[in-house]
Amino acid sequence: ISIQLLPTMSTRTEKKISTKVSNTIQKKDNGDVKKKTRKRVVVSYEKSDPPVGWETTYKLIKQQRERVKAPVDEMGCSQLAEKEISPKLKRYQTLISLMLSSQTRDEMTARAMGNLREYGLTPQKIIDMEESKLKELIKMVGFYSRKAQYIKETTQTLIDNYDGDIPDTVEELCQLKGIGPKMAVLTLNCVSETPVGIGVDVHVHRITNRLGWVDSKNPEGTRKQLESWLPKDKWDEINFMLVGFGQTICKSTPKCDTCDASALCPSSNIKKKKTKKNSE
Repeated sequence: ISIQLLPTMSTRTEKKISTKVSNTIQKKDNGDVKKKTRKRVVVSYEKSDPPVGWETTYKLIKQQRERVKAPVDEMGCSQLAEKEISPKLKRYQTLISLMLSSQTRDEMTARAMGNLREYGLTPQKIIDMEESKLKELIKMVGFYSRKAQYIKETTQTLIDNYDGDIPDTVEELCQLKGIGPKMAVLTLNCVSETPVGIGVDVHVHRITNRLGWVDSKNPEGTRKQLESWLPKDKWDEINFMLVGFGQTICKSTPKCDTCDASALCPSSNIKKKKTKKNSE
C-alpha cells in the first residue's frame, strides 16, 4: 500500500489522520471561523502477486458450491426483486433488499421483501407509507427500526435527486443514508453487466482470511487486498460463491471434514487434529 505524503502510515493511523484533516476548521486573521474545508488524503493500492495455489483452491470450492445448495441461491438479494418490472424499479428494489439484509439471515430478508412487494415496493409507495407501517412490514430483520428510517430517507433522496432511480457509482451510493461500500458494490454488481468491485460480507471476510488469501482485520481491508490480485472476471461471482460456502460448510465453526479444499487450507482443523493425535 502506498499513501501519498504518508508512505509508512498504518491503516488505522491513516483513517485517523484522514478524519482529522477532513474536520479541520480554518480561521481568518480577524478570528472569524471559515466554513469547514475537506482535504482528501489520496490512497493508492499497488497490484500484488496472487497467493500460491489459489486457483486450485478456488476451483475446488466453486465445484463444491455447484453441488451444495445454500440459502443465498434462492433468497439472496439478487433474487428478491420482482421479475416482471422495469429495469429502473428493479434497481430500486435490489437496493432495498440489500439495505434490509445487513446483519440479517437471508430467510428473514426474503420474508421482509415479500411483505414489501405485496404492499407495493415502489419509491412513491414507500414515501407515502407511514414509518410505523414500514417497521411492521420489516420487523423480522435486524435493526428494523433504524432500517425503516434509512429506507424512507434514502428513497426521498432518490426521488429528489435521481428521479426515483439509484446512483450509478459507488461514491454516490455511499452518500445515501445507510449505504456503505459493501452494499454499494453489491448493488451495482447486481444491476450492471460489469462488476465495479468485490462485495465483502462476513462470509467472504472470514473465508479469505482462513485460506490465507488476505491478511485483514476488517471487510474493507479484505476487499482492497482481494481486488489487488483477483482477476476481474471473478469479482462478481466470488461473493455469491463464498457466501453460500460460508452458510453451509465454512461456517464460524467450520465443517472441515466435508470441505473439498481442506487439504489446501492453512486453517483446516483436520490437520490440527492429525498433528495432535500424532504427538500423542
